[in-house]
Amino acid sequence: MNVKKAIKKVVALGSGLTMIGATIMGATADLGAYPAPFVQDGVFNGAIVVGSAAATSDVLGAIDISASLQAAAKTGVASGAAATTTVEGGVLLEDTNNQDFNWGDYLSASSLDDGDFPALLADGVLSDDDGTDYDYDQEIVVGNETLAYSLVDNDVYSDPVMYLDLDAATNTDYILTFTLDFDSGDSVDWESLDDSESIEMFGTTWTIDNIAAAGTDNLVLYGSDVTQLVSLNTPIDVEVDETSYTLDLVGANSDASPAEVHVSVNGEVKSMSEGQTKTISGLKVYVQDVFVSTVGGESASANLFIGSKELDLGNTFSSWSSIELDDETLDGVEVYLTGSDTAVSQMGFRVTATDLENADTEEDYDWLAMGDSFVDPLFGFEVKFVEAIPAFDASSRDYAKFKSSNDDFEVTFTNHDGAETTFSPYAKHSNGANLTVGEDFVFAAQNSVAKDKLFILEEDSSSSEPKSIVFEFTGSDLSDDEANFKNTGSGETFTIGSGDSLADTGVTVTIDADDVVNLSATSKTYVYSASGAWINFTTASNEATQTVTINEDEKAVNSDEVAGDDYTVAISYDGTDEEVNIARPSSWDGGADDDKDGDYYYGVGEYGSYYVHEADDSTSLELWFPSEDADYAVYLSGPGATTSTSGGAAATSYTVNELGVGIGILDTDAAALGSTPMIVVGGPCANTVAAELMGNQADCAAGFEDGKAVIKFYEDSSAILVAGYSAMDTQGASRVLADYADWGLSGSEVEVVVPSLAEISVNAVA
Repeated sequence: MNVKKAIKKVVALGSGLTMIGATIMGATADLGAYPAPFVQDGVFNGAIVVGSAAATSDVLGAIDISASLQAAAKTGVASGAAATTTVEGGVLLEDTNNQDFNWGDYLSASSLDDGDFPALLADGVLSDDDGTDYDYDQEIVVGNETLAYSLVDNDVYSDPVMYLDLDAATNTDYILTFTLDFDSGDSVDWESLDDSESIEMFGTTWTIDNIAAAGTDNLVLYGSDVTQLVSLNTPIDVEVDETSYTLDLVGANSDASPAEVHVSVNGEVKSMSEGQTKTISGLKVYVQDVFVSTVGGESASANLFIGSKELDLGNTFSSWSSIELDDETLDGVEVYLTGSDTAVSQMGFRVTATDLENADTEEDYDWLAMGDSFVDPLFGFEVKFVEAIPAFDASSRDYAKFKSSNDDFEVTFTNHDGAETTFSPYAKHSNGANLTVGEDFVFAAQNSVAKDKLFILEEDSSSSEPKSIVFEFTGSDLSDDEANFKNTGSGETFTIGSGDSLADTGVTVTIDADDVVNLSATSKTYVYSASGAWINFTTASNEATQTVTINEDEKAVNSDEVAGDDYTVAISYDGTDEEVNIARPSSWDGGADDDKDGDYYYGVGEYGSYYVHEADDSTSLELWFPSEDADYAVYLSGPGATTSTSGGAAATSYTVNELGVGIGILDTDAAALGSTPMIVVGGPCANTVAAELMGNQADCAAGFEDGKAVIKFYEDSSAILVAGYSAMDTQGASRVLADYADWGLSGSEVEVVVPSLAEISVNAVA
């Protein structure tokens, strides 16, 4: 019988880039992800809407919700080194150049031996009963797999994943190849092995079957989970696969040839002799040796393989062939025998992952996603795709965002001082078709910088960490011979005299007239982010397309093997939709794909940067840059290996990102549903936005019940409705949402029961 084996994967070993949209963007499909999408990367985005005719209790509920959102709007400052994962009993695999494994590399196909696994791949000796020794060595070769990033299977994943491509045409077909090689001149006469000789092969002890006595030419081995010496009338307990069994020898027959013993498992008894395998009380038992003595009274003992397995290698030489494990063809594994049954010089085994099924995905092992493992079905060696270093998460990456904001193009970045700055370098041209430099922004400015204009300078420009600063000139007085400026990132203000340097930029300022200054050097057309990424802007005054050029590691100092790439982002104005369009990065050097629903497009680059692009209307592009090129940790480990994580201390301090003025608005002033995330407080009788969410039903109180309220997430509108039958019911539900962490909200809707504000309970809604 040919049975396809399902080899179960091990999940969540490291920080997996399996769902960027969910883990990075803060995309949410239900209340369990709250406070997303209102707080992303520690920054509040959205509005809290109350009705213009609302009761005071609705306003109090909105205050509670805003207070909890402020607590969530913070960025952690971690201490200590980044978290790293190690596999004790495993070997970190390198690329074909014996360097770190990066995007675009192949895993090394060089062999691993006893220098890598001193016990599991130790040199060994097979001794027969005539005293002949056969020396051998062992090695394993891992297939030359490559990395890929895409929505590899939309029946399994909703978003693209980073994975080892086990089915790429350029890779070897075999994820693992095992070779046991007898020394020159030490070919083994298998037919002479008739005394239960054993061989230690890839971490498992195998007993060699006497093929002459068995009447077959097939090379057969017996392995075991537990090897146990059992004596007459001396019961012992063993555990196999988390099940306990009681073993005993309850009798022996020395007159039989060969000698027999009566083996008891949990009270069921069967007669067995050397070399026999039987299943007793559900447990497979193989008898390796029998010892019976009648001197001084009968005594007996037997060496038993408990949970034994029979490996039939067949008798085909000089070609790859299938093998059987416990009388079933072992899919995905083949054997290569060199020599003949009287002179075996080498045994090889190769494992084809794509012939095996992943029990978790119910798909063939064509890929191995980050965080997952593949275990070979014969020897139990494991290929573990552990993590990316630095990890793929927002806390370990430098963040930048391009966003369409009405008729403006908005950029957010963080500089080397850790100051986050948002500015608008481009805006719709007056012709309504093209883009021009933003109304309040000046590039390459030197003469005649007017009041309220923004411009870019940098501190420490000659260092490896230049600090880009967007300054605002806030005004001057010629009579005072002083000018005023603001660092828009840190909020710091400056008043300097004419001829003095602006902050530590080395650029001096002279006052030309009231509210007009000149700079001693031209302002910049670019910024450097905290990771050293260079973001440069074209500065045309009337162009159909403006271009932002990015180099990932222009000022990075930690990259060792992979250089950051240059790519561009095209910015244009769509007069039909009346909004700025942001294209995906062009000349992207890594993988990219959209999610299952086509809402977002994702990319991961060779250097380790990644992005999320809003696919529907092209109004948002988020990018994350590492401080060094990304390495990928793939381990090969043997049975019994352990995985541990060290470093990565939790955040010890936080930067609070203020919610700002104007987050609370009246329903009469609210933007269109879906244009920005909204928390709508109050029911449709008191809040017109709530009425719109609920379909503008004729009876505004329909569906509500006294003493109860609802918290419901409307995914299409990125809105949460917090509403009850009475004002107190709404206030109670607001308290639940404000204490979301304690209530453990989940699903798209919950019912809040409010007999009083001191007695609140929450029920799931099917």
